[in-house]
Amino acid sequence: MIHDLAEENNVENTNPPTKPKPGRPRGKNPLRKPRIYEEALKDGRTRWVLDARLHNGKRSRRYYDTQKEAETAQIIKYTLLTNEGIGGSQIAPGLREEAIKCQKMLDPFQATLTDAVTFYLKSRPTTKAETLGNAIEAFTQSRIAKNLRPRSISTFQAHLNIFKDGMGDISTHEITGQKIEKWLEKQKWAAKTKNSRTGTLATFFKFAQKKGWLQNNPTASLEKARIDRGTPIVYTVEETQALLTAARKIHPEILGLLAIGIFAGLRTTELLQLRREYIVLDRKEPFIRIPEEIAKTRARRLVPISPNLAKWLKIATMPAQGPLWSYWDTAFWKRAKAVAIAAGVPLKKNARRHSFASYHLAAHQNEGATSMATGHSPKMLHERYKESVEEGHAKAYWKIQPTKALPAPAMHAADTQPIPKG
Repeated sequence: MIHDLAEENNVENTNPPTKPKPGRPRGKNPLRKPRIYEEALKDGRTRWVLDARLHNGKRSRRYYDTQKEAETAQIIKYTLLTNEGIGGSQIAPGLREEAIKCQKMLDPFQATLTDAVTFYLKSRPTTKAETLGNAIEAFTQSRIAKNLRPRSISTFQAHLNIFKDGMGDISTHEITGQKIEKWLEKQKWAAKTKNSRTGTLATFFKFAQKKGWLQNNPTASLEKARIDRGTPIVYTVEETQALLTAARKIHPEILGLLAIGIFAGLRTTELLQLRREYIVLDRKEPFIRIPEEIAKTRARRLVPISPNLAKWLKIATMPAQGPLWSYWDTAFWKRAKAVAIAAGVPLKKNARRHSFASYHLAAHQNEGATSMATGHSPKMLHERYKESVEEGHAKAYWKIQPTKALPAPAMHAADTQPIPKG
């Protein structure tokens, strides 16, 4: 049986006859849609025929195994005739066959040849393609040129080198969002860490994109992991008193730093860069100045010194000028751990800053004031610290002060003396 799909779709010329234009062939409409039909073979098989009549009167027939292939060829042929005229029908047969073959491969994905070409143009290798290792090195040099802090540069390098170890030193344009997502899934990281690493990669690939090493930023398709922050971990009033008392006894050289962290909320990175000149005690309302060169966000701020913090600083061992801590960071952490053990208080990550924000907000009920002191946004404070501690505990927290005088301990023995930087 011959199945002719062209009969009901033929393009008929319904306009009244007109005088043929110069150069236009006489006779049948040259833009008539090619017809397709099923043809029986002598061996019992069937095939599908695309029958097109050219303007010169000759017939062009091509054969296909399935109706789908024939219909695709019909669409391509008629589109060429319509859009490009008779000349379009002269497209090389091999190219037409390739188009049909490609469309057949795309059919399971419900995609078109245009979709495939568009995707290729977006993801194709560029003439400036660069290896991941070289791109990371160039990115690092760009951060140095932007005057980023050494700590920030080291963090970028550490994150990106771990990424390169997982990906291999492949070309940047070969890295897709799917590959990054699979790599992240293999890492046994908490949600917050995964988000941090994704942020690093987003910054890196934005740089690579500007350099022309890839068409699109592969991190654009990644979603951030949901973080359940919960209630911030703080020191209780009793734990705070015990920590400061223990520091006063065994490591007075970090008493001032601990007190500032607990009652002024400075980040540890800010604490360890603090200088004596930044602490202003001889004013009616004393304060600590956090200049932009040590602030995490490079936004300077003034942190009020509470009356109880002023009392702790008066008995703390601090230099008359210069840095409050001239040794390696590890030396501070070693002493802070020893103080916690002596006080019988468990180590709690970021608890000094969490305690300050929680107790300050509860005591003053002023998100703006707490925001100015911590450098956090009011929205973040409300979501993170609002009602995290009771108001009664907050009032007791700001009354913690030194007890009776203790005998000044001797400075550390030579075997425990911290090593100055440099």
